[in-house]
Amino acid sequence: GSVESDLLHDLTCDGLQCTVGDLLLKVTISIRENLSLSDATIVQGSEDSYLYEYIHNRSSLSKFTGSGAAMVELGPCDGNQLDQSRILHIGKQLAMHVLAAKPQYLTRNAVPDDDVQKAKATIASQLRDSEKPKDIVDQIVQGRLKKHFSDLCLHDQAHMIQDGNPPISEFLQSEGMRLLQFRLLQ
Repeated sequence: GSVESDLLHDLTCDGLQCTVGDLLLKVTISIRENLSLSDATIVQGSEDSYLYEYIHNRSSLSKFTGSGAAMVELGPCDGNQLDQSRILHIGKQLAMHVLAAKPQYLTRNAVPDDDVQKAKATIASQLRDSEKPKDIVDQIVQGRLKKHFSDLCLHDQAHMIQDGNPPISEFLQSEGMRLLQFRLLQ
């Protein structure tokens, strides 16, 4: 769940000998930038899942701080046994992908209907003056919607790090894994 920003400064994290506020002050002094915390999320994985994180530009003061971070939760498909070293490698790569690609949703089904309708209306208005038949325009709208949401939905994005850039969902399925959730923090 989400943690209110005024409570953040007094929290301690596993492995830290100071509060989040103390650490924020140390990092602010170290990088000479004015930093503030606006939000935090507590994430718990399910019993048969694995949480992996990637922190970009880690601070020398703490392995828990950097300029951006991403977390992914992976689980097995259909009770598959997962190789620990393989899932660690894939989890880290996927978290790096999340930080770089900045998806907004896990799947197309997670996109609010209002956003789908707005995107559809925008694309349709761009084609309004086209002299193409309605069924062709409808096909073009559907194709552009698919492309639009493939950029926003993590499952549909092309894997930036994996050879051949397969869609994330296809790559994970070929590895016997499924993506349960992700978080992007910047």
